[in-house]
Amino acid sequence: MEASDLFLYDDEEEKKRHLSAIDSIASSKGLPAEDVRTVYERMLARIKRQALIKDFLSIFVARRVERVLKRKKGILERFARRRKENGYHDISSA
Repeated sequence: MEASDLFLYDDEEEKKRHLSAIDSIASSKGLPAEDVRTVYERMLARIKRQALIKDFLSIFVARRVERVLKRKKGILERFARRRKENGYHDISSA
């Protein structure tokens, strides 16, 4: 385990469980695993502090992360649509 993992994961088995959840979310949402991992680990750190039972933590955190990513994706899509409607163009496509 890396030094930064020592505070977040109790052992290698727990780390594998959470990384599997991260990969699953990234794959299903078509997002880079590192981006998902950032959101997931922030959520995990916040929720884990208060959790009394940690057996299903990966499932609970994964559901919360999926909701956050879905909301963020919707916001970004609406923002891009409004920019396009108002005549702004993506300079990367020029």
